[in-house]
Amino acid sequence: MITLAKRLLRYKFIRFLITGIINTAFSYCCFIAFMFFIKIKEIAVTLELLTAVFFNYNMSSRFVFQKKKSTIKQIVKFYAVYFITYPLNLFHLYITVDLWNWNVYFSQFVTLFYMPVISFILQRRIVFRDTTNKEIKKQ
Repeated sequence: MITLAKRLLRYKFIRFLITGIINTAFSYCCFIAFMFFIKIKEIAVTLELLTAVFFNYNMSSRFVFQKKKSTIKQIVKFYAVYFITYPLNLFHLYITVDLWNWNVYFSQFVTLFYMPVISFILQRRIVFRDTTNKEIKKQ
């Protein structure tokens, strides 16, 4: 069992999934807290983004992509990825909550199924790009 776990952890995508679960739970809890106190979904999403990105960067850079040192360039690119996904998230909330009358908590929960995939692809290609450009290779 331990051997299987070690083998699986050699794959970036598996490490990303594990980190993603932790980051997603943290991020969603931030959203719920901000939504509970502020009651404005756009502000709640903005504050959640600002709160969760730093935590997520540390988890992603160290565990998923196994970077020992962070550069300013990497950090700026990481934030840029989140500012790409941010309008997608707001658009999703607009469509589902404002137009389709979904519950805001359920709507944000639905984003948890596709936003991490978009985030992984952007992080892998923009922030932590391998110099070899091989698809999802073992470390």
